[in-house]
Amino acid sequence: METGQQPHFFAAYVNTPFQAPACAPAKAACDAALYVLSRSSGEGADRKNEPGDYLLSKWEMQDLRSLCSFYPSVILVLNTGGIVDLSVLDELPRIHAVLLLSQPGMEGGNALADVLRGAVSPSGRLTDCWPLRLQDCPCMQQPSPDPRTVRYHEGIFVGYRYFDTFDVPVRFGF
Repeated sequence: METGQQPHFFAAYVNTPFQAPACAPAKAACDAALYVLSRSSGEGADRKNEPGDYLLSKWEMQDLRSLCSFYPSVILVLNTGGIVDLSVLDELPRIHAVLLLSQPGMEGGNALADVLRGAVSPSGRLTDCWPLRLQDCPCMQQPSPDPRTVRYHEGIFVGYRYFDTFDVPVRFGF
């Protein structure tokens, strides 16, 4: 690295995906499995409609299918800063619960443990609507000619206003 050049730790972290070893999960003496789906995001890192970002990767799909074949109940924890495609819920009815952990910081593990053991209720409100498909979002219907930017043409019909006004079904409402 040249003198005075700053390392890009966030870029290195985001561009180095974590993958668990390819193996079948061991059947444990319990009736539920927990799967944490994570995404890194932040300023200057717009979301993409591709596997490993908005869409689940083939490894994540394989992991969830495998867990659902072993366990009668699977809990999906979303450690994400934004929406992800959850059409997997239509395919795998053994995913009985989805918990949005979001980006909780260093106490996130303790907060998740409190929710899972029933010490606190996770009953909050979402900050936006989760569409059935990313293409249901108006900003995705008229892509920008510049792939580095997103153009918002919907005026006041942003988020829930669009879905409610035009009766577009959502997976999870605001």
